[in-house]
Amino acid sequence: MKFDHFERAEDISALFEVLQSVVDCNGRPACLTANCLSANPDFKKILESDFREYSREPSLQTLKRVPGADGNMEIWHQACSSGVCHPQSHGREHLNVGRWLRALQDGSDKVTRTAFDNEMFAVSAHIIPEARDSFMAAFDSAGEAEPPRPDSVVADAMAEFTEMFGYASRSFIAPNYIWNYLTEVALHESGVQFIQSGRAQWVPLEDGRGRKLRRRFLGYENNLGQIYLVRNVDFEPSSDPTVDWEDRALSQVKLAFGLRKPAVISTHRVNFMGGLDPRNRDRGLKALSGLLQSVVKRWPGVEFIRTTELGDMVRASTAP
Repeated sequence: MKFDHFERAEDISALFEVLQSVVDCNGRPACLTANCLSANPDFKKILESDFREYSREPSLQTLKRVPGADGNMEIWHQACSSGVCHPQSHGREHLNVGRWLRALQDGSDKVTRTAFDNEMFAVSAHIIPEARDSFMAAFDSAGEAEPPRPDSVVADAMAEFTEMFGYASRSFIAPNYIWNYLTEVALHESGVQFIQSGRAQWVPLEDGRGRKLRRRFLGYENNLGQIYLVRNVDFEPSSDPTVDWEDRALSQVKLAFGLRKPAVISTHRVNFMGGLDPRNRDRGLKALSGLLQSVVKRWPGVEFIRTTELGDMVRASTAP
């Protein structure tokens, strides 16, 4: 929350410049798989309904209202054409709609209402006085008497992603690493072949009575034929400035390569945003540049590939 802000043209241009500046043994630049959301809450319409009805605003429409974001999509498309960026779907919103609306209807959560009045729904945990389930976990049905099915949300997300970028997303990563088999079924029906994941997944039980932890491994294939692609390198410089993130990530890359595994780096947009504090963006980009340069220097045969390319390689390696 301290640094997060809508991306501005200068933020994403600076990020793509860093990626373009480092190339692999094949002359390909570093490539970011940018997992994108297609919509945000329409705060005005939700307020007009007295929090009884949810309305959403396409992300493209939101960007038109953000100072400094003019031309963002043109920059995104240029980055895709140059090979430094390959968007994939992260869902419709990074929001558990039912949970959020119930809190707003109740009215006792003053932090949530204050955030709403400032067109926000994500509030850092240390600001919230009482423990509650996250509003960010879009597919978390834990605690729901009648768990909602994810079908319509997934279908909306996939259709809106295609409208934004002109192609269908072949992979998907669930907000907060929380989803269950019903989500995978909905994704399969929308053509998703690869499930991006952290090292562990929280699975909400279908009866709504909590969650269970499930470890995930690169290359696992579920009974729908979807392959899991697991992140094994952490790079989050905004989360703790006391950590040497370049060195930490490099150590994890070394471990992955030592095990003859690909290094899949997990990072988030906030690490490169400068709307609230330009120093945050500058620190993140400096660390990213240092990490990428160290990787190509230490492993000159390294190859930069997209998430979907990795998925295709894994599938080919396991084919009978």
